[in-house]
Amino acid sequence: MDAAVIGSDDQVIIETLGAEIEALGYEAVYAVNGLDIIEAIGHECPALVIIDASILVVSAYACCQELRRDPTLPKTLPIFLLTDNETNPRILSKFGFTDIFPKRHLFNDLRELLARNSLK
Repeated sequence: MDAAVIGSDDQVIIETLGAEIEALGYEAVYAVNGLDIIEAIGHECPALVIIDASILVVSAYACCQELRRDPTLPKTLPIFLLTDNETNPRILSKFGFTDIFPKRHLFNDLRELLARNSLK
């Protein structure tokens, strides 16, 4: 089963997004800070990564940059910034995010995001 890493210290986000990810056939792997995300991905390459913009220890932006620098990960690994704030597309690109995904969303929004990125 393909894994999806969800990085957030918000329990509601973890539970909600985790249930949605699992309903779509992925194994949800949870991380509560940026360092945990990097360590989790060091053990197994996931199908996608979702990083909460407000994550601590290592920021979402620094975490994404670190993942993009890892030569063992595919350059096409989808990494999404979880935020409800407007984000400049150039900043997303600079740090290596594939796209943003809203914290407040419908289940179909997640399904559409995965389909747009050639995932389940």
